[in-house]
This record gives sequence, structure tokens and C-alpha cells, in this order.
Amino acid sequence: MAVNMQEKDPEKVVPEEDDKESPIEQVRLTVSNDDDPSLPVWTFRMWFLGLLSCALLSFLNTFFSYRREPLVITMITVQVATLPLGRIMARVLPTRKFKIRTWEFSLNPGPFNMKEHVLISIFANAGSAFGNGPAYAVGIVDIIKTFYFRNITFLSGWILVVATQVLGYGWAGIMRKYVVDPAEMWWPSSLVQVSLFRALHDKQGEGKTSRGKFFLVVLACSFIWYIVPATASMPPATSLNFNSWIIIGTVFNFFIFRYRKKWWQRYNYVLSAALDAGVALMGVVLFFCVTLWNVNFSWWGTGGEYCDLASCPTAKGISVDGCPLT
Repeated sequence: MAVNMQEKDPEKVVPEEDDKESPIEQVRLTVSNDDDPSLPVWTFRMWFLGLLSCALLSFLNTFFSYRREPLVITMITVQVATLPLGRIMARVLPTRKFKIRTWEFSLNPGPFNMKEHVLISIFANAGSAFGNGPAYAVGIVDIIKTFYFRNITFLSGWILVVATQVLGYGWAGIMRKYVVDPAEMWWPSSLVQVSLFRALHDKQGEGKTSRGKFFLVVLACSFIWYIVPATASMPPATSLNFNSWIIIGTVFNFFIFRYRKKWWQRYNYVLSAALDAGVALMGVVLFFCVTLWNVNFSWWGTGGEYCDLASCPTAKGISVDGCPLT
């Protein structure tokens, strides 16, 4: 434990308060302090799946951002998908060690571990603009081309996109003392990922089995959840999105957190991750199975969201059945 030597009495040693415990209750209940420094991190599996995930999420989020109700595919989808892929690679890749001068490495240093999984997800998070969809500057490129009828080269557009993406890292580095290092600067959305990592990698007897079954149940429920329209973007969301967000958030993060804290600690963020992953997965499935083929459904969850008069002509003197005459 860290110690603090008092100036007045150099012989007296007073222990400092353990700084590993977070002052935030939600963090203490969710994040483990245990670490295994022997786990390999910079592996071939991490680089391959990380770069692939980053590129794939960047493409999908940019592609889906042009829909009327944009769909955001977050890193949670990658968290779920890359775990079996990483374990398959750990089984099939050769364990032979290669040596380049003094550098020795292996394509398969052992079982796929949580640290590799975390880094892969960080790569994916960068590709999804940190949970916000496509890269911010893609919209700037669109505006230049569409509204200003100006041409911008691929190189210029690429530099613009990369510069705005890394700008956040720069500000985080400059302000690290104030917005990163203090334990009070916690990010609730990160607890979702932490809980999902622990649930996916937990192998301790019956606890793992019950949590795994629960995760599969809520993942299945999230498929149904998507029928009430995705999306992680609040501005283009319909009223159903707002209502669901308010009700679920209030129930789980107020009532359950206050009166059923053990349940909240064990399942709350895992449930959130499952719902998020299910929405993203169903968004992709429905697009390629329904939207791409121009299949439309008319029901209370879609038609009730828009005013029937929105399609009426606004020019004076035009008469259309069911529309007011202007």
C-alpha cells in the first residue's frame, strides 16, 4: 500500500487511502480492480480483428447514416461478434514462434483473452465515431458536394475526416489532468462495455452459466425491441424512441438501482449491451431482407409516427382528397 512520510516526524509512517476504489458507486459495483499483466496484448489476432472491425463499422455506419432514420451500429456489436472469432483463431492459427533478429513472436500466443478483446473493441469504437455513427467530417464532405456543388478530392476529404477524428484525442491529451485522470470523471456509457466484457469472459462455474443464459434471453428480446423503432441518434428519433428510452432508463437506473442493487450490479449493463447489439443486428438484417427489396409494412408503429397531412400539397388552389384546400 502506498505510504506518505510526514514532514514533522520522519519516523512516523501514515498509510494513504487506497486509491484503487472508485468514489463513484456505479463504478465500484461494475468495474473489477483485478489485473493479469502476463496476458499477451499486441497479438496478430488483435491487429487483424481490430483493423477489420474498424473498417467494417466505419463503412456500415456511413452507409446507414443516409437513411431517413439513421441507424448507429456501436462497438457492442463487435464485442459480441469478435469473441467467437478470436477463439476460433486461437484454435486454428499455428503456435510456432517466429524470430526476426531479437524480436520473437507467435501468431497464436495462447487462449484469446479479455485484453485483446478490449483493444479490438476500441478499434471498432474509433470506426463508429465513438458510438455516434459515421465520422463527423463525412457530413462536411457531403455538404460541399451536394449543397455547394464543389469538388473535393479523395485525399483532401480523407485528411479532413482523419484530422477531425484525431482532434478529440488531442483535446483529451491536453485536458487529461482534468477530464481523464480524476476518478470522478466517469463515463456511464463505458460501464455497458465493461459489464459485457465481464459477462462474456466469465468462466466461473454456475455464475457464468446463469449470466450467459440471461444474456441470450435479453439478446432475443432485443430483436423484438427493434420492432419499436433504432436508434442511438436522438435528433432523428421518433417519439417511440424517446418514450422507450425514458421508461426503460427510469425503471432500471432509478427504481432497480435504488431498491434491487444486487440485480442492477449483475444485469443492468449487460441488458443494455444486449439491447444495443440486438438493435444493430436487426437493423442490418431488416435492411437486407426488407428495405433493400422495397417491402413496406403499415402498422401502428410506423404510420402513427407521422402526420397524414405531411404529404398534402401546399400550393394554393390544388385539391386532393383528404387534404385541406389552401
